Amino acid sequence: MSLALQPASAASVAIQQMAEILLNMENTPTPAQHEVLRQIADGTNVTANEQALAKAMLNMNGSVKAEDKDLVWGVLRDVGAFEGEKELAKVLNQFDTNANPGLRKRLQKLLPPQPKPEPAAEAPPEQSSEQASGEATDTAAQ
Repeated sequence: MSLALQPASAASVAIQQMAEILLNMENTPTPAQHEVLRQIADGTNVTANEQALAKAMLNMNGSVKAEDKDLVWGVLRDVGAFEGEKELAKVLNQFDTNANPGLRKRLQKLLPPQPKPEPAAEAPPEQSSEQASGEATDTAAQ
């Protein structure tokens, strides 16, 4: 039996979606965020811990409601919980109205890495008119 270790950078899609929601949420989930959370909470392709975290987030009003704290603590106490699940549970435990800078950093780590913009292609160096015509080598040969 292997331990359920999952690096935060390899967080599941559900954890990534919930992290994104928390990054943009103020007090309560918007109707669109509520729909995503409902799909996770009712989903069959997610873990029980992801469902529990989504249920706790559905009822948030500035922070996790007292009656939902047990859902979050259940994830934290689960020795088989993935790292991303535990990290999101820790953030939820500290969340108050919106994500402060420290929590934002932690949530960002749960998101997939953003592709780095391609650097602009450098133009080849321009040749001087002497180099182009070969005059510089003719003069040097004399």
